[in-house]
Order: sequence, then structure tokens, then C-alpha cells
Amino acid sequence: MIYPETFVNVIDNSGAKIVRVIRILKTFGRRRGRIGDLTICAVQTLRKKGKIKVKKKQICYGLIMRTKINQQTSANFYTKFFNNAVILLNKNTNKPIGTRFFGVCSSKLRNNKQLKYLTLNLHIL
Repeated sequence: MIYPETFVNVIDNSGAKIVRVIRILKTFGRRRGRIGDLTICAVQTLRKKGKIKVKKKQICYGLIMRTKINQQTSANFYTKFFNNAVILLNKNTNKPIGTRFFGVCSSKLRNNKQLKYLTLNLHIL
């Protein structure tokens, strides 16, 4: 579960390293974010090399890809990741800022009808 004011890792090649979650969108009464939820994020630290597409303190959307808490799948398996991670999205068009994602992501995004983000990742759990 990801709450507001949580520091989260970024797993795409947008140039950001760590972002702070400001708010979780469309949660309908619950204050926690799960896999597949949209968040409003502020960039805290940047990577040192490579093409950097964002600036420090820039506000952008984020899509939660991994959480530390156990998630139950449809086959009654539990998946747990080592860290909380998001990918950054453009504020106007909701398209990803980066072109690649690093690490594994959950297949729960398939149930949330967010297949365009799954196609950019190689490892799906």
C-alpha cells in the first residue's frame, strides 16, 4: 500500500530516481494506493547520467507498478515485491515519459485494462 507523502522508486528511463507521492487519484474513499492506481508525484532526485527528461520538483502523474505488500492473484498465489515502484506519465496525455521499464511488473495491470504499459516491459509476473 502506498500512502501520500511516500517516497517511491522510478523504474523507467525518464531520468528521475525517486519521487514523492502527493495524492492518489480515483480511490473512492480509501487513502491507499495499490497496483494500477494513478498518483500525482513530485520528482525528488535525478539520475546522474543518461538523457534526463524531467526536472527536479516537477509535478507529474505516476502509475503504481510494484508494491511491497502481498497481492493475491486469481490463482490464489501471493506476490510480493522488494520495493515500491512507479512509472512516470505525461500530465496532459497520460502517456509514459520513458520508453523502457526496468524489472518485473505485475500481471494485475492486465485486469485493470492498462495493456499499453505492459507491452513496454519485458518481464511480467
